[in-house]
Amino acid sequence: VSGDYVSNYHPSYQPSTGEKVVNYAKNFVGIPYVYGGNSPSEGFDCSGFVKYVFKNFGVNLPRTSYSQMNVGTPVAIEDIQPGDVLFFRGGGHVGFYVGDGNYLHAPQSGRTVSIDPLTRDIYCARRVF
Repeated sequence: VSGDYVSNYHPSYQPSTGEKVVNYAKNFVGIPYVYGGNSPSEGFDCSGFVKYVFKNFGVNLPRTSYSQMNVGTPVAIEDIQPGDVLFFRGGGHVGFYVGDGNYLHAPQSGRTVSIDPLTRDIYCARRVF
């Protein structure tokens, strides 16, 4: 390693808070989607999942995705970073940007918390940290 280059693999690398949020949220991949679900034991819906993950970092978000859209700072879509909260369908769906064009969310009945490619239009993005 030369110069000031620091990567994820360098011993002195420190992940951003957003990366820490994503790494924690990845622990719940495979948890079933349950409408109104708020925990790994009962399952998650999209906004319950986001609220649960942020609670681990001391942030108490509102329960619904529409209310969560008012928390944090707006982020331009071209500037999203891992850990930013993404909203879809006019605010009716929410998940986390994980990087590389993918997001982590509790999608819908019959599915589980998963990482999917960003193939739908992002309505807005917010940075909580």
